[in-house]
Order: sequence, then C-alpha cells, then structure tokens
Amino acid sequence: MRDWLRARTRATPHKLAVLCEGRAVSYAELDRLADGLAAGLIRRGVQPGDRVAVKLPNSIEYVALIHAVARIGAVLVPLNTRLTAQEVAVQIDLTTHRVIIDDPVSIRPETAPVYSTYDAPDPQSPNLPISQSPIPNLPISQSPIPNPQSIIFTSGTSGAPKGAVLTFDNHLWSANSSAMR
Repeated sequence: MRDWLRARTRATPHKLAVLCEGRAVSYAELDRLADGLAAGLIRRGVQPGDRVAVKLPNSIEYVALIHAVARIGAVLVPLNTRLTAQEVAVQIDLTTHRVIIDDPVSIRPETAPVYSTYDAPDPQSPNLPISQSPIPNLPISQSPIPNPQSIIFTSGTSGAPKGAVLTFDNHLWSANSSAMR
C-alpha cells in the first residue's frame, strides 16, 4: 500500500489522525493538507526522486509534509532542528536538494530555494510559502516501493554523520515492529 494515509482517510475520515500541542486533525484534514503541500512542491518543480530537505519542529504540518513528499515520489531528508548552522550546512552539502523547507526562525542555507509551510510569508523574510490549494486529482507516485523514501542522517558516533537511505518498506516494517511492542 503506497499511500496508507489515503487508504485510512477512506476508511475513517473523521477519526483523529494527529494530536500535537493541543491541536487535533482528522485523517481527512491531514490528507487534504498533504495534498496541498504536495501541490505546492510540484508547482515548485519537485519531481519523483528529488530530495526535499526539511528542518522543522514537530508539528501537524511536518506530518503532512512527510506524506506530501512521499506522494510525489520525492525523497525526504529530515534535518535535526538542534544542529548548528555549520552542522546543517555539512548535511546539506552531502546531498543534492531540489528545495529546503525550513521554519521562519532558522538558518537559510543558500544551496537550494527555501520555502515555508506557513500560509503568510513574513514580508522581511526571503521565505516563499508552499501553496495549500490542492491540485485536483493529484496523482500518487507509482514509483516502486524499493525506491528511496528518505535519507536519515546517523548521529556520527564513529565519525561524521552519514546519510542512511531508507525505503518505504524500511519505514513500514519499523512502524509494524513498533506497533507490536
């Protein structure tokens, strides 16, 4: 099942999907948000296989963005929000990104366009908002499940952090294992 969020939305659209800092969204709301973010990324040229670096705190938007990137067939590269600007720059240099999605108060690396998930851009900021208006009948990527879905950086305990490439199956089996505990 390539897009389990879409399947869950069809089965239980009004059921709670995510609760974060007192804000709750249903599966249908999360699905719409993911479609809107995917549409915004597509409008900015993100295609299957492109890397999308993300440096955001935990939020409902981040959860939706994970699904949006997967729907396009792009590769999510989450960046730790606790890293220094220099550490982030090193990780960005290790991978080639189509875009970098950052929060409004963080560093702005110059290696790729930086976008915000927020609707209203700060007039003092170079951020460009990602449209949250979905493309009608947004196609779900049919890229093979073994294709990379994310690149997660290791902690670098034995040297510099390295990017570990994970597939949809890696994430699925990790989630299944966690659910069995």
